[in-house]
Amino acid sequence: MGYVTDKRVLVEAARLAAVTAGARYDDFSDGWVGRLQKGDKTAFILGYYIDCNTQAASMIAIDKVATYLLLQDASVPAVPHYLIRSEAMSDFDIDYLRRLFAEHPELVLKPLKGNRGKLVALYIDADTAIATISSHYENAWAASPYVAVQCEIRVVVFDGAVMLAYEKTNPSLIDGLAIFNLEHGSIPQDISLADMPEEWCTLACAAMAAIGLKLGAVDIIIDDLGRVQVLEINSGFSLEHYAKSSAERRQLAIDVYLKVFNSMLADE
Repeated sequence: MGYVTDKRVLVEAARLAAVTAGARYDDFSDGWVGRLQKGDKTAFILGYYIDCNTQAASMIAIDKVATYLLLQDASVPAVPHYLIRSEAMSDFDIDYLRRLFAEHPELVLKPLKGNRGKLVALYIDADTAIATISSHYENAWAASPYVAVQCEIRVVVFDGAVMLAYEKTNPSLIDGLAIFNLEHGSIPQDISLADMPEEWCTLACAAMAAIGLKLGAVDIIIDDLGRVQVLEINSGFSLEHYAKSSAERRQLAIDVYLKVFNSMLADE
């Protein structure tokens, strides 16, 4: 068993679920792949993906533009994301990108299916943007208007209910952008579900419903004008950095996973 994967809070929760639910847990590939079995019920884990979501919903969440289009269709406030290069395109849609810059003097470009803030950067003209990101191996990209984010909240939702929420504080400044990922040094600040604004709960649950996702983490931002919008939705999300910040948070993360696993293994 590899040390890193063996210490994951998700693996710990899966093992505990096996004990509490009277199930069997097996893992493979140093704990990166897990399987819970109880009777005719099976729950698989791959990395940070748990198979309670449909394949289509999970893949929609990975695609930032697909997610935005469905949120827009459902009238869920969200930061716009536009497709400027797909895997099927040989090059960037330069004309479209120039039109976007004409409408929005500052654009944030990011990998269409990226996460953890990787390769996300702020640009002020199309030529510089294309020259810079063309050197990267990513071949699918999205663009969104720059938003001055004052606050970012992560809301974990399962089966239409908010399970956990925290604000990401102390963002890092990377390539001109405030990056709120815990992996980059942001600090979680817990939000009591009893005190959480109803608007945030409703927004997170509506976003999940719009793309048909059962389990996911919705990142909500509040900008400098006080607007509350969905930034993105994560179907495979990590609570590892959150759990490492304190023993209490590790237990909260385990409790979330236990509720998910127990639901998946419950007798009908």
